[in-house]
Amino acid sequence: TVIDGNKTVEVTVTVDDDYIKKNVSVNKEMIDVVGVPEGYTAIVKSISKSTVAVITPKSNANNITASSITMKCDVSKTNTSNSYPVVVAVNDGTSWVYSTYTATIELVKEW
Repeated sequence: TVIDGNKTVEVTVTVDDDYIKKNVSVNKEMIDVVGVPEGYTAIVKSISKSTVAVITPKSNANNITASSITMKCDVSKTNTSNSYPVVVAVNDGTSWVYSTYTATIELVKEW
């Protein structure tokens, strides 16, 4: 919630030396599209980045793979640009994703 009228907030995060950034390759087929209106099919055309930046403990880095990543996109609020935010998460409980991701998704009327 915006309290002071300023919609931009700058935050500095310091990560412990026991953590590293690991880039994990992803693709558009990994996106779980939700909120598709009845009578439509969602076609994922592209994703903004082909890798996801994961911050993970050094001791866990070898365990982080594409299968550790979940990607979800809600298209219930349709827009004319067909560009939607993608929520990306790591399912290991100790790591998190850095950056923002978007997908281009076309909603096609079913016949």
